[in-house]
Amino acid sequence: MLNRSFEIIEEIREIIKKSFVIPIFEKIIVDYNKLMLLIKNLDETLPEELIEARKIIRRRDEIIKEAQEEAQNIIRYAREKADNLLKENNITKEAKREAEEIIKEAKKEADEIKKEAENYTLFLLGKIEEILKRELEIIEKCKNELKM
Repeated sequence: MLNRSFEIIEEIREIIKKSFVIPIFEKIIVDYNKLMLLIKNLDETLPEELIEARKIIRRRDEIIKEAQEEAQNIIRYAREKADNLLKENNITKEAKREAEEIIKEAKKEADEIKKEAENYTLFLLGKIEEILKRELEIIEKCKNELKM
C-alpha cells in the first residue's frame, strides 16, 4: 500500500512536470479531474498509522485549546473575584494576595494540563513512530528479497 502511495505521488509529479507553464505568473495549468482522482487515490492508500497520527495531533490541539480556554476562564474568574474583593476596603490587602494566588494557581494548573496533553501526544506519536519503523523494515526486507 505504501508503494502505491509513492507511485501516486510520482504520477502527480509527472502531471505537474508535463503541465503547461504560464511563464509570467509562474503558474501551471493541470487536468483538475485527473489530479483530484490521484489525490483521492493517495488518500485511500495512506497507512492507517498516518491517519491515526493526524487524529492524535488534532486531538492534542483540541486539548491544548481547551486547556487555554479553561485557563482564561480561571484567570477571568480570578480577576473578577479580585476586583470584587478590592472593593471592600477593610480586606483589600487580603483580597489582592488571594487573587494573586488564584491567578498563580490557575496559570500553574493550565501549564500542567498543557504539559500533560503534550506528553500524552508525544507518547502516542512515539508508539506510531515505532509501528511505522516496523512497517518500513518490512518494506525494506521485501524490497531486498525482490532484489535477490
